[in-house]
Amino acid sequence: MTKDPLFNGFELTPADYTFPMFYSASALSFRSMASKNGIPILQEGIERLVAHHPFLAGVVIPSVDKPGTFRVVPASKHLPPAAPICTVQQLLQQRIPSSKTASPPMVAYDRNKLLIIVPAHVAESSAEPPVIRFQINVLANGLILGIFANHMVIDGTGIGTLIQSLAICCRELHMSGPATRLPSDSSYEASSRAILATIGQDTKATKTQDVQPEPTIATNENSASDETIHDVSLLDYDFYLSAAKIERMLQWTREQTPKEVSHGQAPVSADDIITAVLWKCLSQFRGHTVEGSPNCALQRVLNARRRIQPPLSANYLGNCFIFLDYSKSREELNPIDKGEVDTEESFMRQIGSIACFLRSNLNTIDDQFVRDHFSGFMTAITWSDTTIHIPDVVVSSVRRLPIHEQNFGDVLGQVADFEILPYMVPEGVCTIKPRRDAESWEVSVTLGSAEMNLLRNNPMFGWLVDKEAPTCIFEAAW
Repeated sequence: MTKDPLFNGFELTPADYTFPMFYSASALSFRSMASKNGIPILQEGIERLVAHHPFLAGVVIPSVDKPGTFRVVPASKHLPPAAPICTVQQLLQQRIPSSKTASPPMVAYDRNKLLIIVPAHVAESSAEPPVIRFQINVLANGLILGIFANHMVIDGTGIGTLIQSLAICCRELHMSGPATRLPSDSSYEASSRAILATIGQDTKATKTQDVQPEPTIATNENSASDETIHDVSLLDYDFYLSAAKIERMLQWTREQTPKEVSHGQAPVSADDIITAVLWKCLSQFRGHTVEGSPNCALQRVLNARRRIQPPLSANYLGNCFIFLDYSKSREELNPIDKGEVDTEESFMRQIGSIACFLRSNLNTIDDQFVRDHFSGFMTAITWSDTTIHIPDVVVSSVRRLPIHEQNFGDVLGQVADFEILPYMVPEGVCTIKPRRDAESWEVSVTLGSAEMNLLRNNPMFGWLVDKEAPTCIFEAAW
């Protein structure tokens, strides 16, 4: 494992501007009674990771040459850093739960309490927002590594790749023999950014006629709107859906509706089934009115790394997600057949129809569609401009990220848990989480209290749910 060449900075791409300037927060848990021994391992592993990807220690600043855009550059020597790349915090009064779904003490859910395990204060910096910061939290029975990443630079798949790389860096600290190649390096990153930089060049002449405003870094004035997005009153729940029932619905759909997806195209997937379930069930109480009729808008977040041509490396760290928008009436999503009562078969039939619709659309997404989508984001946007929180339901999936498979060495061992913190997550957002085992599909859902109760009491959704619990990363040690 060698250091990459000197980092001189790079321009963000149109794909990076699909998100406003905000941070995503996630956490890795390690159960270990030798927590103190794990701290230097994580610290040195992070140092090695940053040496391999120097831009991680960089900051985001407005581009001088391209108004309305940003660059990632080395941190200024004359400005104090927002925070060290990695800090350590003692939380010995807390512990990692023995079970994610064990009955918690009867206390009110506080989504802000979870944020103590990440250096969230760096988001308030008005000088040079950093690319990423780490925080090692020492608990009574282990360690939690908080990861706070600038979403305008790194997306969810990128975070997964960084976690794989960090596991290698930690695991091989004291190993002899040839080092394992990390999943991504500067050449992969540069070649992927070069492909994404070609987006919009055909229309560049017309798009640049209007003078774009100079972008601004988030200030205290803008932070009020950020607080509006980060609604502290919302609830965040983890639902564990039966993998056996999802598979049963999937096979039923493929057998009963073979003609609804074109021959030779990718068939309906389990992701399609779960997205259909969430859209249908949430549409019963979430929606908006179109010409006097209740409708429900779905936004599906799709990883486009392999759909753009030439395809990007699957381990590209930067942003490469597109938003697919759909809208159907409540009646279309919840048809009522005369004389029919809600049964498992009627539920599967309705879910199968929605899943086929979603898959048929997904099969049309090609290089041109991706380029056209990204060309609408040639400059940075703010929360007031973005559509990320407008749909009634948003579904994304990081199921394929092999995070729970990662081994950090003899001291830290296997990842005990991974959680996406509900920082800046608005209501209606659903995330299909990384695969933990073959028994269930884990899905996180964010809703207001009344709507969460409606979802939890939905009989058809409940038929799929094996376990459920509010998002919990740590609990009182005594």
